[in-house]
Amino acid sequence: MATPAHQELLGSDEHEVPLRTLAAPGRPLPPHIPSSPGLKPVRPSRAGGPSRRLGLFFKVFFGDMSIWAVLSGVLVYEVIRRGLDPQRAIVGVLAGLLVAIAVSVGLKQIANRVVRLNRSALEISRGDLSKALPSERPSYLGADEVDELTVAISHMQENLRDLVRHIQNTSRAVADSADEMQVSTGNVTASAEEIKESMDHIAKGADEQLGLVERASALISGIATSINSSANTAQAAAEAATATSTAAQSGGAAAQLAAEKIKKVFAEIEAAS
Repeated sequence: MATPAHQELLGSDEHEVPLRTLAAPGRPLPPHIPSSPGLKPVRPSRAGGPSRRLGLFFKVFFGDMSIWAVLSGVLVYEVIRRGLDPQRAIVGVLAGLLVAIAVSVGLKQIANRVVRLNRSALEISRGDLSKALPSERPSYLGADEVDELTVAISHMQENLRDLVRHIQNTSRAVADSADEMQVSTGNVTASAEEIKESMDHIAKGADEQLGLVERASALISGIATSINSSANTAQAAAEAATATSTAAQSGGAAAQLAAEKIKKVFAEIEAAS
């Protein structure tokens, strides 16, 4: 899933153009790669003012005709100066014209190849890598500089395809990593919230335990106070019992002494009678 920033970098789907490889037999087609719609076409211009485009073939043809005109003029001048038959001049002029036309036709083939190569280079400069370069032409004289230039531009186009494909894959990988990181961040946030809730429960439980401990401490203090009071009361009762026992013992001794005295009195009375 690509973010808006990655979509802006890669371009929208409506600008996607399938890229094709060179028309080589048995060669598989690569996957579709979007072109670069943001690239501006390169327009040739001359320094100092706007350019005025003139085709390569017209330049070559104009040069051939200029050479033919000069040579024809020289030929006519020599025929007239030497007093030769004018038909020779006409034949020479026509032969020169045919040669110039034949040379122009031959050069037109080269010019057409250069023009097609130029169009392909302009398409590449605009960011369109989908159009394949012209296929190799059959040549009985072997490859020339134009063929080598075509192969070089074709290799450059393939390298640009690979580079764009690599950039696209890297961008998608970065977008996927960003999405995964966002999901991981969400999971970490959820885990942190769960940990916070657990800590809140633990803190609440600790507060409750502290309250219970305080209540138990107060209860134990009350019980200790009651035990101390009971101990004091028991000690006082023991002292009172001891005093009562002592008093009882003293009373018993006094009663025994009184009984003995009464017996003694009774004995004296009996003796007296």
